[in-house]
Amino acid sequence: MRRALEYSQHFGLVVIQHAEDLDLGAGGVMHEGEFSTRTGLPGLPGAAEGQIPTVQDARLPRGGEFWFELTPSLGFWSSQFALDSELAADGAKEPLTADFTGPLIDRLYPNALPFLTDINSDADALGYDPLAPDDLSFGSLDYREIANRSVVLPLGLEIGILDRLSLDVTVPLVQTRSESFFGYDTTLATVTAGMSAVPDPVAFFGGIEAAETQLTELIDGGTLTPEETAQALALLANTTTYSDALERRVMENLFLPVGSTTAGMQMLGAYDVLAAEYTAFGLELPAFELPLGATASDLDALFASAQLDGDPPGTVSRGYSVGELEVGLRFGLINTFTPITAFEEPPPTPLEPEEGPPTPPEEGQPEAEERRPVELSETVRRLSRRPPNVQFRTTIGGKYRFPLGKVNGVPYLDPSNFLAIPIGDGTTDIEISLFQDIRVGPRFLFLVSGYFGLQMEDEVDLRVNPPDQRFGLASTLGTLQRKLGDYIAARVAPQFNINNALSIGAEYSYWHKGNDEYQLLAGSVPTAEPLEVETSQTRHMLGFGIFYRTQDLWEVGRTSLPVEVSLIYQTSIAGSGGQTPAGDRVSVYLRLPFKVF
Repeated sequence: MRRALEYSQHFGLVVIQHAEDLDLGAGGVMHEGEFSTRTGLPGLPGAAEGQIPTVQDARLPRGGEFWFELTPSLGFWSSQFALDSELAADGAKEPLTADFTGPLIDRLYPNALPFLTDINSDADALGYDPLAPDDLSFGSLDYREIANRSVVLPLGLEIGILDRLSLDVTVPLVQTRSESFFGYDTTLATVTAGMSAVPDPVAFFGGIEAAETQLTELIDGGTLTPEETAQALALLANTTTYSDALERRVMENLFLPVGSTTAGMQMLGAYDVLAAEYTAFGLELPAFELPLGATASDLDALFASAQLDGDPPGTVSRGYSVGELEVGLRFGLINTFTPITAFEEPPPTPLEPEEGPPTPPEEGQPEAEERRPVELSETVRRLSRRPPNVQFRTTIGGKYRFPLGKVNGVPYLDPSNFLAIPIGDGTTDIEISLFQDIRVGPRFLFLVSGYFGLQMEDEVDLRVNPPDQRFGLASTLGTLQRKLGDYIAARVAPQFNINNALSIGAEYSYWHKGNDEYQLLAGSVPTAEPLEVETSQTRHMLGFGIFYRTQDLWEVGRTSLPVEVSLIYQTSIAGSGGQTPAGDRVSVYLRLPFKVF
């Protein structure tokens, strides 16, 4: 080409050169882009004309590349969006404590009847009248705060099978933590745990047994009159009945009436009668007093009881566990993006006349006509090399998400814990996604994405209780067929490019899930409908982020490492559903591309 230009200079000729790879060109007649689309002419990819390779969709690696992705996020919330709550209007924020605070009797589901039946089972033996429903109270829980936190660490790998087709696999590591700060108000409690009533059961029941042994020796010694013997035998039987019932309730930490209630005073009165009769025989029973109120340990006894069989409130953590594995395919539909560096305008290089006199023609040759270079205007030059002002990139995807562990139990669904946050819902999902990127000039980028998730039916073991009665009794446990509501989600993220690598932007996300459906397969509860209450969720989040991308710069050799890093903060601004978390989320996105073949 250099020799051709040198020889043509002597004759004043114009040389036109066009660089093209015929294999890549594939019959094209003009540059692929906006004008080739308008005219209907077949386009050529940029590489065919010796230009910088077109950067593919940020969500789609090219064939032979794989991307390692790390996207940790931290979510934390202590409130939820209410649904016709007594404390908040529909859609307003209310603390998570709203469904936990209050008299424990009101938070038990379906009611306290199993406890009442158990306490009254020994009423005759212990000498008190059976309690009525209004006589039973476990005190109140005063939750000051429930603070939930989840840390998700997805490890992703996306491989470009073809330039427009990729396979991605994501393995998330999840940690959850729920901290509750509460006070236990015992002033209204009418029952106490057995261990609280008898702090030293060995010494107490040992003393009763010693008195019974001495009374038996008196009966067997023949020193008592027939009337006294009859009284002693009746006393021995009454003592055995009382002590056996009391010992069972103490050793199993079952509930007893407190000493300030009518039932408690009757129970103490019955013991005092026994003690007085022993005194008449010259014997002595150990002293016995019931607590006048409940204690903090009674709360643990309530949750450990056979009726509730649950973990007491407090801090509950689920260590890092592998969540729900995701496998997906992505396919690129449209991509008119060019590297952002293509918008850069090099300084103009106007044509300048050659220095010195023209070379005279050889002898016998006609004198060449003087040719003046045609100077193009700067506007024509700019338009000839400038990419389209509006560019589009569209990708669709499908994803299959499934749990790796057993759904029933830790770390997914644990029916015995009322505060723990599972690492996932444990169901299998099929998700369809659409990603639309729009670039307007070199400064503005709009990222829009939409998702639709179809959640599959499965079987789970759950306690059947509504949201406002958080403490479902053990008897409410059932085997259920579950169909979680399908979901739709959307994300809009306008960004402003400060330079070719750094940009800032806003983030808006929308999430909606339909109602869950449950069908009872086995269990003693009549229906599973309480689980369907307040299961539809809607949430809007708004935030901002900062983004650093060097992919375009790496493509043109202006950086040694292609990397994408972003930091995004979002907060919930609106929602509904009653159990929809209203909190904040901080996420980091890191992607490193590598060439495989």
